[in-house]
This record gives sequence, structure tokens and C-alpha cells, in this order.
Amino acid sequence: MARGGPDATGRDLRAAIVEVATALLVEHGDADRVSIAAICARAGCTPPSLYHYFPTKEHLLQEASANALGDFSRTLRRRIDAAADPVDELAARGREYLLWGLAHPAQYRVLFDRPRPAPDSAAEPGSGLTDLVDNVERCRAAGVLTSPADSLTVATALWATVHGLVLLGLTNPGVPHGLLTSAAAECARAFTAGSAGAAGAPR
Repeated sequence: MARGGPDATGRDLRAAIVEVATALLVEHGDADRVSIAAICARAGCTPPSLYHYFPTKEHLLQEASANALGDFSRTLRRRIDAAADPVDELAARGREYLLWGLAHPAQYRVLFDRPRPAPDSAAEPGSGLTDLVDNVERCRAAGVLTSPADSLTVATALWATVHGLVLLGLTNPGVPHGLLTSAAAECARAFTAGSAGAAGAPR
């Protein structure tokens, strides 16, 4: 974990503060338990230094949540092979998203428990959705996308469905994970003419 020491200034200190806030959010799983004093102590800065970059604690926690979402997106990229078949990749993307969320409940809640500012443009999906939109576009180019909706709409529907499956699993531990992964695969299959069965089957 990078820390901002006495000599840390500018972007280095700002980045250190965000990293520390992100780590504390994950550790505590509750924004109310993350104090400015704790952030400053771990980042090696003073409250005035922190408030120079972030006018309020809420602004900082919003950025920390967005930072965690960026880390999650990079983790998914590492876990998903760029499959030759875009339908198989779509199923794998949903499965890996689901399995990561179920395995990391505290981290997953950090991603979504803070409202984030909307993207600059309605046409810009924002962090965490761009890769999914690209995957949907490749399904469309391959002629296997059955929905007439635009790619951003399809990607949002897929994301919302798998996100809901993660929350279902986290709040209802009795639901078998195999059932949830099968449901995620069925979601990918519902939007495409290809078969997502093999890629989406539980491991």
C-alpha cells in the first residue's frame, strides 16, 4: 500500500489518500466507521492536507469507491480470456463477475454503496461497463446478438442482472452458487443466438 509521507505532495499524496480510504472501506465494510483521522494516520498526512484535495469526506469516499471499481475491472480482465467466441466470453464475464462478488462480499459492497457522479456524457458508460459494452459489440459484429437494442442498453441489462444475482447470493446464503452461475449463463444466452452453456456452467 502506497503511503504519503511528510514529503509526499501533489498527485502522490492525493493518490495515497484515495488508496488508504479504499483499503479502510474494504476493511470496515461501512463508510461510517471510516474516519478522517484514521485515513490521515495511515496516509501520513494532516486533515488540512486531506481537505485540500477533497472538500468533504463524502467526496473522498466517492472517489475511493470509484477507485475500487477500477481495481475490480482490472481483476476481471485478468480472469477472463479474450475468447475467440464472443458469446463464450460474455458468459465467462458474467460468471467471473458473479464468483468474485460472492467470494469478496466486503469489497463488492464498497463498489456500490456510495453514489458516484454520472459520466460526463450519456453516451459514455463509465468505468466497469466499457469492457462489457465492447463484448456486446463483438457479439453484434458476429451476428449472434438477438436484441435490437443498442449495445449500451444490452450491456446495462446484463450488468444489472448479474449484479442482482450477486446481491441475491450475498443476502441469501442458502441459495446454491451453482444455481446462480447457471442463471448468469442463461442471461448471456437470452441475448444471443450462440450457446453459452459450456462457458457458463458451474466449475
